[in-house]
Amino acid sequence: MLYPHSFDGLVNLQALYLVKNGFEDVYDIAQSLSPVIFPSLIKLPLNENDFKNISSDDFSPMENSTLEELNLILCRLEHLDSDCFAPLQNLKVLRLGENGFNESIITEVVAKTVEAGVPLRLLNLYSVGFRKSPPRRLMEVIAKSNITDLTLARNQFEVISKDNMFPHVMPNLQVLDLKEVLALEIESEAFYNLPNLKTLLLSGNKLQNFPPDATRSNITYLDLRQNSGNLFSPSYFSLKSSRFANLTHLTYLNLNFNRLNVICNKTVKGLENLIVLGLKNSTLYHIQNNSFVSLRNLWFLNLENNYFFINNYPGGIDVAVFKGLENLKVLLLGGCGITYFSKYGDPFVHLKKLQHLGLQRNQMVTITPTEFVPLVRLTTIDISGNKLTTWKRRIFSQNTKLKTVIVNRNKFSLLSEAMLDDFVNLTQLELEALATVTYYYRWYIRYWIFLTRLYLSRKGKLKPRSEKKCYNNYIYDAFVSYSNEDRNFVVRLVSILENCEPFIKLCVYDRDFQVGAMISESVLESVAKSRKTLLIISNNYAKSQWCRWKSQIAEHHRHFFEDHNGEYVDDTLVLIRLGPVGANHLTPTLRYLLTRRIYLQWEVEEKKQKVFWAKLRDFKKNVSSDFSKEEIQMNQILNNHLTKPDTNTNHEICQRPRFIGEPNGEVSRFAVEAGDLGDHWLLAAVASLALTPKFLERVVPPDQGFDSTATYCGAFRCEKCERNLILPASVTHPRLFKESRSLFGKTQVYFLDQKVLGDNHKIRYRVTWRFGTEQTKIEGRQMRVLWDI
Repeated sequence: MLYPHSFDGLVNLQALYLVKNGFEDVYDIAQSLSPVIFPSLIKLPLNENDFKNISSDDFSPMENSTLEELNLILCRLEHLDSDCFAPLQNLKVLRLGENGFNESIITEVVAKTVEAGVPLRLLNLYSVGFRKSPPRRLMEVIAKSNITDLTLARNQFEVISKDNMFPHVMPNLQVLDLKEVLALEIESEAFYNLPNLKTLLLSGNKLQNFPPDATRSNITYLDLRQNSGNLFSPSYFSLKSSRFANLTHLTYLNLNFNRLNVICNKTVKGLENLIVLGLKNSTLYHIQNNSFVSLRNLWFLNLENNYFFINNYPGGIDVAVFKGLENLKVLLLGGCGITYFSKYGDPFVHLKKLQHLGLQRNQMVTITPTEFVPLVRLTTIDISGNKLTTWKRRIFSQNTKLKTVIVNRNKFSLLSEAMLDDFVNLTQLELEALATVTYYYRWYIRYWIFLTRLYLSRKGKLKPRSEKKCYNNYIYDAFVSYSNEDRNFVVRLVSILENCEPFIKLCVYDRDFQVGAMISESVLESVAKSRKTLLIISNNYAKSQWCRWKSQIAEHHRHFFEDHNGEYVDDTLVLIRLGPVGANHLTPTLRYLLTRRIYLQWEVEEKKQKVFWAKLRDFKKNVSSDFSKEEIQMNQILNNHLTKPDTNTNHEICQRPRFIGEPNGEVSRFAVEAGDLGDHWLLAAVASLALTPKFLERVVPPDQGFDSTATYCGAFRCEKCERNLILPASVTHPRLFKESRSLFGKTQVYFLDQKVLGDNHKIRYRVTWRFGTEQTKIEGRQMRVLWDI
């Protein structure tokens, strides 16, 4: 249930959906929806609840509410008090479909609601169990009301006549929905007592025709689709000559999914104002010449999935078939089995204003260059799903307004120069099937590109990059791929590699992968962010399908690895073989790697293990060699310049820094706006993203000092000794800390080492430089990164 003040505060809410919530009492809801709580409520759907009964005072808490639309569809309603909707004085739309109440009950409810002055405009009685005809008393009440829209769909009215359906004149009714009422026949003048009827929906019935005198001439929208039964019990829908001659105001006629067979030159006679005509799936085998000549105002014509084209082969359709459609803007001919249009001339010659032509799902192999010449206003054409091959001569040369061409699912082997000329001025070109094929063979294509670039690189024909990148966006030195069964060995291996000099940073999935992320995406991302990939190959690894997949990813990454010169190298994979590996478990990739590459072998014997660790130290040196010079320089600078600052000294700082980029567009250096005195360490931290000597002269304490030849990249504060530390660096890197952004330039991150800091700044463990976390522990306390960007 809802409490009376459940929705307090929602004063601007206009629509509240309480569908399928298990409510059993309308009053429990109404007391929470008073006009005081919801002064702007307009729409309230309560469908699929279990009310069963609605009493006269259930909606009393909502008296004088602004509610205009109430939906009570499929609420298992059996009884309604006749005046239950009287408190809703602004109600205009009432939907009561799919309920099983008695005919007399709904009649009295509508009568009392209208008598109470409720301004009902739409009444939906969809599938409420009416048989043969709706209650006469109900239709009398509706005739005297202001209801303009009446839905009686999914009831059962086999014969629609004036006497049993509409015995009273209904001057206000404009929309009548009789979809799927199992109607077999419509008698003459059946709708004559509806003088202002504009929209008549009769789809999904079993009608065989539509009487020419069934309605008055002022109807504008007529839906007769799907009146020919189904595949198991088909019937024909008769369109004798001049069937719609009296409907002179009709603008929309839907005859889709009917068995019509033939359109003759009198079928649509009299429909001078028709704008939309639907003839989709109408089993049309023939359209006579000049059949549409009276449709001068037609904009939209749907002839999809008919066979009037191929039934007229070998000659094709006549030029006069589309005569009279001078104002047609959309023509849909998809699925008509078209291989060619006509041998008698161009059937599109009369379609001077056509803007959209749908020719999808046909059998066309070629299109002649003159086919679309008359379509001077064509903007969109869909020729997807055909058998078109590459054309050598332009076919859209005269269609200067063409903007969208859809050519999916054809048999193009290449794009010719003529095709490119046809496509050059387009704003949208869809080649979906080609993209699908390209995606399916993407690894072959990438491998072919790789071999080509590798060949050119080795032959010296591919010039190295003029601007060398000494460092890439690597977060880890190596990604470790292993089987869970070998975890004990991996834990020992990782501990030695990360905690003994030279220190390197490894990516291990059970420690470094983000919780909740897709494992496959995390593997791909980690391999890309690692300088090398370390494969721990064992019998367990070879048997694991998941591990085999990771080895293939690593091998693929190796194929596309470039060094700082842009040349392809082959040194990203490092293999450790852990015991014997069964040959029957080796995939082609693993077998290739073990036979073509040198790997480290782990043995049980202690002497051989010493050799293993010695070789592993060489691997560590290779990984860290790219940064050895910078690390030495860092240590020298720290030893020379890291001193205890005088915390009692005030320094000029900027409390509100403003970053200013260099004129050349680079963002690696910044100027700062002069400001008031304050915490100089906050400014130093912000500015240290890309500090220059000019900066350091203003923000670094004089007693700490700095190297004017180096850039500085880190500001920390040691909570133990309450010292502020500036970390210098001489290289750059786009990845800084979690909270930093690449906007502030490229800054290489270094971390403090125990032997550098000395006894006053003992660090619990060494964190490798090139990768950072937001906090680093020192003696159980935190060394905080001082920027907050």
